[in-house]
Amino acid sequence: MKKILLLSLLIILSVKNYSQSKQDCKDFIKTNIESNSPLNNDIIYIYYGQEISKDDAEKFTGKNLSQNEYYNLLIINENIYTDEYKTKLYFQAFRICDLSGVSKVSINKKTSSKGVDYFEIHIYINTGYICTQYYIPELNKPENRKEISVGVKVDENTAKKIKKAIIALAKLYGSNSVIDGDELF
Repeated sequence: MKKILLLSLLIILSVKNYSQSKQDCKDFIKTNIESNSPLNNDIIYIYYGQEISKDDAEKFTGKNLSQNEYYNLLIINENIYTDEYKTKLYFQAFRICDLSGVSKVSINKKTSSKGVDYFEIHIYINTGYICTQYYIPELNKPENRKEISVGVKVDENTAKKIKKAIIALAKLYGSNSVIDGDELF
């Protein structure tokens, strides 16, 4: 009996030590995206659910949000400046999705017009879930999307880790159908 209890305790502790919490995933994603913008003239911020006001979240999504929808949001805010010194803001882009509706996450390698290699991370959303893009000052209204993306200037291994963290976070938010879009074929 003691052996069974000891074995059960060891299994529980090892699973707890190796599993990722929501906060671990959020922190990893936020740190790695915010600190690795592929362009010299932009700054990227990552927000989750209640880290922005509900009024702003509703403005950017174009709908009245339930508490659950508000709590499940991933917001990618990209500030594009007219110069690399970031002295004059050109426009802001807000890409927003409901993490519980993520269906697929994939990455692809890109090269900017200035020859900078980076990875673009694509987050695809199931129909019926929030997925919008909002530009200030250009659109000033939400544009519904099927996917959002963000560029990161990291090595391939780190890009894959960010993708896996987004998949894990989507599962923690209740997305049962999320898949790795790069492992389809």
